[in-house]
Amino acid sequence: MTHEIDFRAGNGDLIKRLVWLSDLHLDALDKVKYKQFIDMVASCEADVVLIGGDISNGVASLSYLDNMAQMLGKQFYYVLGNHDYYYGSIPKIRAEAHQLTKNRPHLHYLTDNGIVALTKQTALIGHDGWADGREGDFLNSDVMLNDYFLIEELKRLNHPERLQKINELGDEAAAYFKMQLINAFANYERVVLITHAPPFLAAALHEGQPCDVHWAPHMVDKVAGDAIKEMMQQHPEKQLLVLCGHVHSDQDIHILPNLRVVTGKSVLGIPDMQGLVYVN
Repeated sequence: MTHEIDFRAGNGDLIKRLVWLSDLHLDALDKVKYKQFIDMVASCEADVVLIGGDISNGVASLSYLDNMAQMLGKQFYYVLGNHDYYYGSIPKIRAEAHQLTKNRPHLHYLTDNGIVALTKQTALIGHDGWADGREGDFLNSDVMLNDYFLIEELKRLNHPERLQKINELGDEAAAYFKMQLINAFANYERVVLITHAPPFLAAALHEGQPCDVHWAPHMVDKVAGDAIKEMMQQHPEKQLLVLCGHVHSDQDIHILPNLRVVTGKSVLGIPDMQGLVYVN
């Protein structure tokens, strides 16, 4: 069921209606189901489409993204998830996303896009993020994601080396979020932040249950969450809505009174709209 998320100030009039999609895994669909999904998204009549990663696998994700945007005729703002880097390297796929964005005015890759004005009061930012291994017990975890075999930067590494690499990926996202929130809060009262991995353990349910110490390192971008929480504590008068996915289970919580995190549910082979977001 699609989550309706009201992110308006007070009882203000609706100005923008955003549809949020995440963890679509479109490679699991045949042509008929893909067309049905596109028709479903079109029926919601959103002004803007947000995509939170795991569109498909590898570079095919960008082809799906381009095709969806052309079929729907909407502005697409997206980040990439771990699956979108399969069979390739992180810098190469990001470079291809950047190039696609340059050539397609309807596509906007938030990881290198900066701050987007949704309304006079509300801005949008985003970054791929990455589960950074700092939550739970990575070095003693027996969980082995396909990431560690199918993404160039994570292959052929031992456990400590892999932990160092995902630490670096998490650090990159944390620094980006901190910089963008500082800049956004100088001009906007509210910010929508879209990323892939949940930045807080409380927002990361695995198969409907809280992540244990073995799963948490692979599911949570802890350092990004720490940076986000610090920024919101420093700006109690501002409001932040975080939209994330990755864990395929839904959650809707307030980390702070001014920091709401919504995690989208996803079922492989049955893509859905994770939410409709209303802003003014």
